[in-house]
Amino acid sequence: MVHSDREIPLKSKLAHVHPHLFPGGGPAGYLYGLASGLEAASDQIHSVDVVSMAVSHDRSSSRRSRSRIYSLLDDITVALPAVARHNILLYRHLLTSYRPLPAAFRDKLLQYGAVVFHHTQLLARYLRTLPSPRSQKLFLMSHGPTDAPAEIVDGWLGGAKNAFASKARERLAALEKYAYASCDGIIAPSRNALQDHFAWSPKYRSALLALPVFEVASGAVALKPSKRYSEVRRELQIGEERRVVGFFGRYHPDKGYDLYCDIAKALKQDQSITFISAGAGVLKGRGGDDVRDLGWRSDVADLVGACDVVALPNRCAYFDLLLLEAMSLGRPVVAFGIGGHQDVKSKGVLTVAPNDIAEFARTLQSLTREQMQQLSTLNLEAFHKEYTVAAMVKRHDEFAKLVVETNGIARRPVEPEDGASDRKRALTAK
Repeated sequence: MVHSDREIPLKSKLAHVHPHLFPGGGPAGYLYGLASGLEAASDQIHSVDVVSMAVSHDRSSSRRSRSRIYSLLDDITVALPAVARHNILLYRHLLTSYRPLPAAFRDKLLQYGAVVFHHTQLLARYLRTLPSPRSQKLFLMSHGPTDAPAEIVDGWLGGAKNAFASKARERLAALEKYAYASCDGIIAPSRNALQDHFAWSPKYRSALLALPVFEVASGAVALKPSKRYSEVRRELQIGEERRVVGFFGRYHPDKGYDLYCDIAKALKQDQSITFISAGAGVLKGRGGDDVRDLGWRSDVADLVGACDVVALPNRCAYFDLLLLEAMSLGRPVVAFGIGGHQDVKSKGVLTVAPNDIAEFARTLQSLTREQMQQLSTLNLEAFHKEYTVAAMVKRHDEFAKLVVETNGIARRPVEPEDGASDRKRALTAK
């Protein structure tokens, strides 16, 4: 997929790149939203393109196109014990970073004045095929609450702390450092979005902080419920007099699902509040009788719309799509004040001290109907002012002009893969 305005030469444009786009969260969903915004404003001249090898329009269709050999590997390993399968998939991930990019795709990217990669592995593959010296500026935009090595090892190896897991984490981190050493900067939605990246390694943390960081705030497609508030409440058999608090997403420690369950338990005696959740993950079942678990649902917009408050009890946070989606429906949000949660421009998002279950519970319990209505109004106004897809497109256009047209950012050379020099430049934001 290429979204392109032909009135501007590609050498004067910036391309955002990811292998596969589809609606939802993560880099694929982020760029799907950006591409949709560009398409909606196709009557305007843009300095930005979105480039991918495949695109799906179904939110549940996240399966990427793969080569036959990797498809076969998946089929063979599916019957293996989980640990063995995950080890194989981990090394497959590492080996894939050495595969050359399809020539036509690489040649397409070479036409642009600057490229933003939303996947470190793809940037590494591109760097290995670049001519030297290069004139093109390269940037990296991460999308996880933690760094990719920690997220992959924790996800595939269950947070194992053995020698293999440590080595795998180091191998993945070396790949990240190689990418950092040769790109011209990091793009993030806010200054605090990278707060937990490489918290486990001062060495790799310093490599990240050596780069300029450019803030380009996110945007989101507004949720559109298919059912009314009262209709969903009836289906869930929850009276409208009750306050409903909702958690949506992965049941994972990073997302704080266990903390959410503890908050619900702390307010178990308050019969005016009902806690619901929709999602899946390793902590499924953790809520017991304290949380009404609705499982994985495709009608998230309806469920968010039926809540009085959306909870984001993350242990670490990037800049949650769910937070913006909740704001788009005018729902109050209570979140732990970590990561990108600290930078949201709305007084309708209440932040409490990280991991303080008692304070989180007190905040939820103290909200009156009148206060929730005020918070709702604040979030709805802030969303339409700051966080629509159109606003995000405008910000990316401005960044692209800074990079390509004004030549406002110095290009860095590709460095050897066996290590990068430790640069002590201060973390900056443009």
